[in-house]
Amino acid sequence: VKAKIESLVNENHLEIDPKNLTISNEQSIGSGFFGVVYRAKLRRKPTQEVSSHSIYFDVAVKESSNNHDISQKKLVYEELKVMCGMKKHPNILSLVGVVMLIMEYVEGGDLLKFLKRKSYVRYQLEPDGDALCMADLLSFAFQIAHGMQYLERVPCVHRDLALRNVLIKRNGVIRIADFGLARRHENKDYYRRTRSVGTAIPLNWLAPECFEGSINKFDSKSDVWSFGVCLFELFSLGEPPYKELESNNIAYDLLLADFLRKGNQLSQPEHCTLEMYEKMKACWNLIPEARPSFSACTRFFQIRLNKLSEEVCLIEKTIETIESEANEQRCYKKW
Repeated sequence: VKAKIESLVNENHLEIDPKNLTISNEQSIGSGFFGVVYRAKLRRKPTQEVSSHSIYFDVAVKESSNNHDISQKKLVYEELKVMCGMKKHPNILSLVGVVMLIMEYVEGGDLLKFLKRKSYVRYQLEPDGDALCMADLLSFAFQIAHGMQYLERVPCVHRDLALRNVLIKRNGVIRIADFGLARRHENKDYYRRTRSVGTAIPLNWLAPECFEGSINKFDSKSDVWSFGVCLFELFSLGEPPYKELESNNIAYDLLLADFLRKGNQLSQPEHCTLEMYEKMKACWNLIPEARPSFSACTRFFQIRLNKLSEEVCLIEKTIETIESEANEQRCYKKW
């Protein structure tokens, strides 16, 4: 595994001198089943675009939570392989380099916690620091779809799309992150995985075909199902999905599969219009081919942002900010 990682780093010119990296002594800024993330400062050489007083910039450093666990090291390698194969995109977390996995730092944290800290004001149109309105929620939905549309074209299956894995910047731009379970593949139609003992999978965000049986199918349509669950989280301001089911049941995968195959779906969130809910339900179609594409989802939310207010020009503002972020990401090549 170590040799494979070194080969990837050399091929993509990603090696960073540890002397240029200062990792914070603070607690980790995030952790999961497979890894821990720390905030750090990365030093880069001054250029015409980068003045001498701004040669340090914030990054996030990720390492496996158990350096002695070979399976976790393999996941780090898989994540690195996926991120090396992707160009910069303003709604996708950017890889900066490797000592460990070094990525851009996103100061707002994950979108799930962000939503839970906010109060909702139904009739407020302009964004406000202490409250959320429909414009904010639509913007987040549009950006997630926009980022996933890019992954769909790579092609790359994320397999762990959930609001806990979506990060938000202070300016409201989101980054899809956590590619530990993602897989880049040549066949745009599907990626198959044989379930192994001890592999944690996020059942509540997965389509039934992803966890029924011993061989599971993942493709862009299973990511669309997960996107629908993200929309539920978004328009409920962070409510957990399927909280009515007994998640501690030893056969929870069978319980959930039976629940879904009987035609049951997540209920309409409090802050969601009927039209939005119909889009969510389309994402949860039991026939994968009948689910919308991410291109269609992007267009859907772009149109809704346009309709919300032509005077405020919400979609134009969102796209302008995203384009600005894309320019900023290009600077990560200059460390």
